[in-house]
Amino acid sequence: MIEQKLIVGRYIELNTPPPVLAGPAVLGFQEVNRVVLHIDESSSSSAPVTPNNPVPGFNPSFKQQVQIGLQRTGEKIQSQFDRQRVSTTGVGQVAKVHRNFVWLEWLGGVVSEVQPTGTDVLTGPMSGCWITAYLRGGVHYIGHVGTVMDPAHPDSIAARTAWNNFAAGVPMGAYSGFNPFNDPWVGVVPGPLPGEAARKTFALVSSAGNFYTIITYPQANKPTRIRIAGIQQNVSSLPQNGQI
Repeated sequence: MIEQKLIVGRYIELNTPPPVLAGPAVLGFQEVNRVVLHIDESSSSSAPVTPNNPVPGFNPSFKQQVQIGLQRTGEKIQSQFDRQRVSTTGVGQVAKVHRNFVWLEWLGGVVSEVQPTGTDVLTGPMSGCWITAYLRGGVHYIGHVGTVMDPAHPDSIAARTAWNNFAAGVPMGAYSGFNPFNDPWVGVVPGPLPGEAARKTFALVSSAGNFYTIITYPQANKPTRIRIAGIQQNVSSLPQNGQI
């Protein structure tokens, strides 16, 4: 169902609400309230084609008529090329279950976590954080280990310590996880199109427990509009002892 939610080539207006904490952090794990969002049906837009209105007093020659015809044909082709299928996002679940997801915000220095309760969980953008699935206190969670680019930064150390202490205290195999930014991408990494900004990588954990890396590119003049450039399913790459 992931291919029906995040279609390669589709543009999404990704507007996510700020996280609401479910309570104080416990041993470096910060639960956030579960908020279901949905991806709306897509709409399309295209580049405008100049109107075919004659200019008063202009009597084109046959050669000029041919040139004008070729120009308008090119504009129509460009219009089709520039056509964008865009889906907005909204709060609340919809009847088409595959369009629903729970957003998990990154929080530096802790493991931010949410209860999926049978819904896909989307999080990001990623820059090297681990995404994990586990039982804590008998409750199923998806976690985002909130490290930063610098491994020696206090937030990175605190987040890794919180996760490693947890993993050391539960049986091996009681957790799984992956690193969407650093795990290998099979084949050529999708690149940007003209007018797009630097790549943003997201992670999705499906309701079935599968891991996915999602490569996107935001529009330079509209950062909230991202193009789905590639999707790859991953296996758990978390070390057997859970230590990262």
